[in-house]
Amino acid sequence: MEEKLNCFFCGSEKNMLIPRIGIAIGMIGNDYAFCKNCLKNMTAENFWQKLFEELNYSWPPKLKK
Repeated sequence: MEEKLNCFFCGSEKNMLIPRIGIAIGMIGNDYAFCKNCLKNMTAENFWQKLFEELNYSWPPKLKK
């Protein structure tokens, strides 16, 4: 039986555009799924900002000098 995937942003199970992608931030990595409805009008910057905010990380990321 195949695992049901839900969009990380909206929770939908429909119209998966990216069904499973591993993203690592720091030393932690997880698999995420994203639907077409959430990604269709999103720029790369919008995507990363939304992901960081959903994971309770600061945006923009504070980089060490």
